[in-house]
Amino acid sequence: MQFYAVDESKKTIHATLAKKHLNYSCLECGSTVRLRGGLHRRLHFYHSSHSRTCQLNSKSMIHLQLQCYIADLLPANEAKLEQPFPAIYRIADVAWPAHKLVFEIQCSPISNQELKQRNQDYQKEGWSVIWILHDQRYNQKFLSSAEIALQKHTHYFSNMDAKGKGMIYDQFALIGGKKRLFTTEKLPVNLSRPLFFGSALIERPSLQLRAKTWSHYFAGDLFEQKDTSDGKQATALEICHLRSKNKQKVFVIIKRFLHALFIRPYRALFHYILEKSCR
Repeated sequence: MQFYAVDESKKTIHATLAKKHLNYSCLECGSTVRLRGGLHRRLHFYHSSHSRTCQLNSKSMIHLQLQCYIADLLPANEAKLEQPFPAIYRIADVAWPAHKLVFEIQCSPISNQELKQRNQDYQKEGWSVIWILHDQRYNQKFLSSAEIALQKHTHYFSNMDAKGKGMIYDQFALIGGKKRLFTTEKLPVNLSRPLFFGSALIERPSLQLRAKTWSHYFAGDLFEQKDTSDGKQATALEICHLRSKNKQKVFVIIKRFLHALFIRPYRALFHYILEKSCR
C-alpha cells in the first residue's frame, strides 16, 4: 500500500487525485498499481500483482495511518510522504526537510544489516533517521536484535491501529540481558518538537547512552521527563539494578579466582595420584 504513484504522463500523483480502474506505476518497483479505499479507509494504491521485493507493497493500513499521523503532527505543508531519495535508492516514509529528518516506520521484522544500511544511506545524504516501531511486533517481553541495535539510534514505539487510533510514545524499561524486567507508563511524544542534547549531568545510564548516540530527542520523551518525580524514580531504579548487576559480577570473579587458586590444583593433584596408583 502507498499514497503516491506515477501516472501515464510520468508525473507523481497522490491517491486523493487518482481515479479508480486506471493503471498507475509504483514509485519503487515500477509495477502496476491501482486505487482503492473510500468511506471507511484512506484512499491508497495497491499492487495488482504481489511483489516480495517492493517495500511499498508490503505496507499495511497501520503503516499508512502512522505516516498520516506523523504528517499531521508536523507544521503544515512541511511533511513529505513517501519522499524519494534517488541517489541512495530509498523512499522515506515521512521526510521533514526543514530539519533534515526521516521518519521510518517499522511494523514488520527487520534485520540488523538492513537497519544499519538505511541509517548509513540517509546519513550520507545528511539526514537523520527517527525510527518508529509498532508494538504489535516490538516492545515485547524480549528485545529483538533490531531493538538492541537501535538503543544507539533515536527510536520510539507506537500502538496505532488500522483506524488511526493510538499514539507514538516513549517508555522506560528496566532491561536485564535481552529481557524487559519492568516497564513504566507510556509517554506520548511530540515529534513536531525536536530537541538537542545539552551538557547537563545525567545519572541514568540509559539516558547517558541516548545523549552520546542519539541525533535528537523529542518533547515528552524520557529524556525531557528525567527531572520529574517519575523520572527520578526511574533513575533510582536503574542505578539500583546496575549496582546489583555489578555485585553479581564481582561475586562471579571471586568465585572463578578461588576455583583457579584452590579447586583446579587439587583436582590436578588428585588425577596425578590416581594415575600413579593405577600403574
